[in-house]
Formats: sequence, structure tokens, C-alpha cells
Amino acid sequence: MTINEDLKYFLKNGHLKDVSFNLNRAKLIEMLGKTDWEHYSFRKDKYPSIYKYDKLEFYFNNQSAEAQINGIMFQPIPIPSEKGFLNCSYNGLTNKTTLNSVIEFLNTNEIKFSRTVDKWNEELIILITEGKVSMYFDNQSDQKKYVLHKAGRFLND
Repeated sequence: MTINEDLKYFLKNGHLKDVSFNLNRAKLIEMLGKTDWEHYSFRKDKYPSIYKYDKLEFYFNNQSAEAQINGIMFQPIPIPSEKGFLNCSYNGLTNKTTLNSVIEFLNTNEIKFSRTVDKWNEELIILITEGKVSMYFDNQSDQKKYVLHKAGRFLND
């Protein structure tokens, strides 16, 4: 069964419709299938700390078999991992989408947000949506325009 998600919903509400923060690893894999992209934080870890499907990453904060998702990150990279049973609408947002285009997108879709800069890197602009999703923009492109780097939300431990 395909799971349909929408990045716009995530930005507004701070969570996805079906892949929620309370899912454990087994339920995530049951819903989305096995992924070809897993990250282990340490060599001795029994379970991955990150599972990636398409352009979405799901983070777990501990090595318990019953650990629940505590972070969801959108990585708008040009080469995503396999989707599994996930079908997500990214609403045209890519790693080339400019800050001004995202602001227009948020305003058009009536998603409230605030703007700040990173306390460690003043050249990193962050938009924080009403769903507490942080959207990061950097100007590392040749045109020196701020473009979308990533967007995500992590629950407090």
C-alpha cells in the first residue's frame, strides 16, 4: 500500500499525515518497506539512527528496538534514495529553490513563519514555520542567491 504525504502539510503542521513521530522502526519499515539507505551513528550500533526514503529522512534518538521517530528531515538533493511505498509531494521545492520563492510559497499557502539567522553562522538564514519546521537556506551557489538546503523538525528529547 502506498503512503501519500505532502511537504506542504508537514511545513504547516509540523508532522506528516501517516508517518508520525510516534512510529517505531518496525512500524516505519512495515509501512514504507525496506530502504536502501540507512545510517548507523556508531559501528557497534544494532539499529540505524537514520532511515531515508526518497528525499525524507527519519531519525531515531536511541538504540532501543522500540525507539520512536524523533526527527523528520527533507533533503532536497538531486539524487534521492529509493522511495519504497512512500509517495511524497514536494510541491516543486528543490535544492535550487530560492529563499524568496519559498517565502512566496509559504505566503500563498497561508503557512505562517518567522525568519532568523543561525547563531553560529550569520550567512545561514532559517525560516521557522508555524509547524515548528526549520527551513535552512545558504548562499553557496555560484549566483550567491540563498537556496533551500534542508527542512526538518526534531522533537525535544
